[in-house]
Amino acid sequence: MNSAKVTIPKFVREDVDLVRFLKRTEKRTERYPTWRQVFLDCFGLCQYPAGYGNICGSPDTLEFHESYDNKGKVKQIVLVCNYHHFSIHQGIVNPRYYPSKLQLDVEIEMKLAGGLIEWIKKYRLIERKVEFDFETDSRKYTTDIQFSEDS
Repeated sequence: MNSAKVTIPKFVREDVDLVRFLKRTEKRTERYPTWRQVFLDCFGLCQYPAGYGNICGSPDTLEFHESYDNKGKVKQIVLVCNYHHFSIHQGIVNPRYYPSKLQLDVEIEMKLAGGLIEWIKKYRLIERKVEFDFETDSRKYTTDIQFSEDS
């Protein structure tokens, strides 16, 4: 149900904001097919460890950070704010020219679906507890920073 291609009907093309929303979700789905599950797993918040069992928890400037196994395959995707993504990659990230629209897009999808529960059902998501791994050195695999600008 996470189809990447969106056909935009003629009557919708005049609504610039709606067209931008559809294109953003289409691009995001192409790059990260499980982005909705990642959003749910992370509760829509930056998961970067802030010490004493706490997380950053910022809902703004969210980006997808990928952890890799020793063969270069993605083993986990987690949401982090731009500041912590910058920290993880020691300053090597795409510059942000505008704020992340991830929170807004999910909010729109939830409203269109009829709420959180219906959104979860529509996209066949699973409510689960995930332990995120920030120990992996992913600096040699830069795929996750390639698209950080327009998460």
